[in-house]
Amino acid sequence: MQRLLRLAAAPNSKASYIAEVDAVRKTARPELELDVEQHRGKLILQAASTQVQATATETLILTTLERIGLQETARSYRQVLIDLSEARRLSYRGTATELREVVREVLDHLAPDDQVTSTAGYKQQPGTDGPTMTQKARFILKARGLGESERKAPEQAVALLEEQIASLARSTYVKGAASTHSVTTLPTARTFKGFADAVLAELLQVHRE
Repeated sequence: MQRLLRLAAAPNSKASYIAEVDAVRKTARPELELDVEQHRGKLILQAASTQVQATATETLILTTLERIGLQETARSYRQVLIDLSEARRLSYRGTATELREVVREVLDHLAPDDQVTSTAGYKQQPGTDGPTMTQKARFILKARGLGESERKAPEQAVALLEEQIASLARSTYVKGAASTHSVTTLPTARTFKGFADAVLAELLQVHRE
């Protein structure tokens, strides 16, 4: 573009202009188009986020995620809120996947694999290559000194969420499986999120600040 400006500052042949424009098309245009699309996506996301009314618990989850340094996880959670506000969506499987990663990232942050596996009595579950989500949740709750009765409800919520996640993962690879359609409706996705919110609120202690 600078070369085009220099050409315009003095008499030059038409062919020289055409050569520079062709060069721009070949080299700069793809990058410029990518920048435009990325910027457009950011504007759409910003506009949508301003229209989503978060509940008190959702707001606490978002602010806590950002406070402990999980900014990307907070953005993923915000995306879930935006998705669930769009009643015109045909499928919410992507939303459920996003929510799965939010819970998994929180568990990984609060309960690193090496710390969980080094605790007394840890047993790796068959068919896994590391601690399960339920084991990580138990590790976190025990570390906070919660008794067995206090841990029961959140552990059950994590276990249920983990099973839902496993079912969703299986449906991705089994074509035509009934579970493929398990998270395609808005009510089902909201139920899925309800379990996740209960888990996140407990893990992040958002109501104990």
